[in-house]
Amino acid sequence: MADGEARLVHGGRTTQVWDADARHLQSGRVLALFRCTQLMIYPR
Repeated sequence: MADGEARLVHGGRTTQVWDADARHLQSGRVLALFRCTQLMIYPR
């Protein structure tokens, strides 16, 4: 089993950047690291 946590690195008007990690529940060891960039599209 794993647990995850995400942190907002940059929160702008049109973009967001998030860092996330997945950790093993018993040992706490990092299983995976992720960086996600999102583009915010607003209706006109």
